[in-house]
Amino acid sequence: MLSLTRALLLVASLVSLSSPAQSQTCSGGPLPPTCQGYAFSVDLVTVADPGGIFGAVGPGTTITGTFTIDTTALDIVPGAERGHYDNALECVRIDFPDRVLSMINTPVPPDADPDDTDPAIDLRNDVVSSMPPFTVFTDTVTMTMAGFGEVEVGTPPVQEFDGGGGFGVAYGDTCVQGVQTPCPPTVIEDDMLPVPGPGDVSALPTAFFELDFQSLVPIATGNLFGDYTDISEAEAIPCPEPGVATSFLCGVALLAGLTRRRHARTGAPADAVPVSARIPLS
Repeated sequence: MLSLTRALLLVASLVSLSSPAQSQTCSGGPLPPTCQGYAFSVDLVTVADPGGIFGAVGPGTTITGTFTIDTTALDIVPGAERGHYDNALECVRIDFPDRVLSMINTPVPPDADPDDTDPAIDLRNDVVSSMPPFTVFTDTVTMTMAGFGEVEVGTPPVQEFDGGGGFGVAYGDTCVQGVQTPCPPTVIEDDMLPVPGPGDVSALPTAFFELDFQSLVPIATGNLFGDYTDISEAEAIPCPEPGVATSFLCGVALLAGLTRRRHARTGAPADAVPVSARIPLS
């Protein structure tokens, strides 16, 4: 997701520098019932954190968190097989052993292109592919956001990392007609929000977590990749509003090229394929 994160953060920074801040639907309180929360747990697989942003974590560490979506986001793809909702994933909170990361999506103007890199929830329901003599149905759920955030260390906080980054949820499953019955559904029943909480996802063939964070005060970078083990519906958490100073600082730093780096998990260039492209659709 590194290339996706850089692209989204650069756009978000330009938006924040050139226009008034946009409030989130799911910020403040009390939250409207259209805000849906999800609790999750993740087993980390790879950790690239030379600056110590995420603390004492490594492969095998379990982390938990919650994210909030706005179910009033509009579907820009007509039809029953695919839904695409720009800016629907509004914020995330991740609990590490001794610190907490909070990040809010910076909305970008919605458009009619479902295949761009805008932050969005993309749902593909019962996509059909033929593998004679079988017919395969595939469901995929991909959620991405990018924006400003902070990591608070300790209780009460004794240190903060201020900056921004990207967060991704991607899971899916297939059903082979004639081998598995009944078929469909698989993990979702339609392309509408809210997405049902799938619960235990440890047995799914794909359930990927990725977090990319660029701290600008102090300067540091970190990337985590792991496997979701559970994603369940939960009480929505209110999304914070991004601070003007942080937005300005992120914009200046990103425009100066501080986000240029290489993918620490695979050694691939910074333009590596984002997590949203790793789920096979057939």
